[in-house]
Amino acid sequence: WRARTTGSLVGSLFLRAYSRAQRIEEAAASRGATGSLSVGTLPIADPRLTIKVAGVLALVLALTLAGHADEACSSCLAPKLPAAEAAPEAGHPLRGVIVAVLPEKSALLVNHEEIPGVMAAMTMLLKVDAPTLAAAKKDAAITATLVKKSDGWWLESVQSAPAR
Repeated sequence: WRARTTGSLVGSLFLRAYSRAQRIEEAAASRGATGSLSVGTLPIADPRLTIKVAGVLALVLALTLAGHADEACSSCLAPKLPAAEAAPEAGHPLRGVIVAVLPEKSALLVNHEEIPGVMAAMTMLLKVDAPTLAAAKKDAAITATLVKKSDGWWLESVQSAPAR
């Protein structure tokens, strides 16, 4: 009985595959397929057009490298703030529990609640300053301000909080 079932299965599979191949061949023929790959020739570019495009690209590059020297450029007229007067980085309120104090990394491992619009609740390594690191205690509930700096996420204004 197994040979008959297997034979029936293989025969059915062959008939379905053959029927599908015929339908695909008919569909291709209806779209103009001939069964051979035809490769067209590429058009030859007009040398005058090539020179014009190269000239425009050279002009754009020159203006970019000149640093927008054009007086009409609105971005050139915008006042530039010195680094000391630059806007401070935005902080996000954080509430969590210190899982570990890691002095060798100047960081705390904190299990924090979700920070809406910033990140989901998770446990992560957050950098802190030396006084905060010295005062930090494992399993302490904290509130702080989470700030993204060039070298990673930092905690500022860390304070102990009642456990939830």
